Amino acid sequence: MKRSSNHTTTNRLNRTHRHSYLLSGLLECAHCAGSYAIMSKDRYGCTNGQKDLRIAHLDDGVCANSKTISRSELETRVLDAIPARLLSVGSTTSLQDEINKQLTATTKTGERDQEKLKSHLSEVSRK
Repeated sequence: MKRSSNHTTTNRLNRTHRHSYLLSGLLECAHCAGSYAIMSKDRYGCTNGQKDLRIAHLDDGVCANSKTISRSELETRVLDAIPARLLSVGSTTSLQDEINKQLTATTKTGERDQEKLKSHLSEVSRK
């Protein structure tokens, strides 16, 4: 069986030549809410504006945001905005503990709901 090779992220070959940066996939255009991505050598820009895509919530207009920013400048601004204590070992440990508690609680709730559904299904099947 021959697999079709397309130009999506599911294509392993396509993923191998795409660089991934610190903010890849996390940026959004303030004007049209489209994705901000590397447009030219190390510069981020709005992909909707570059491609002249029609945007429904802009009354089928094109994104007028033609501003770009260098990758290094943007990464510096973002990292400078994060307080140093936020990334300390103690804060990440307490954050991880809280995440683990929430996951445990969610899992227990899900298991209880599943048991209730099984019980209800048995009751309905019996009737």
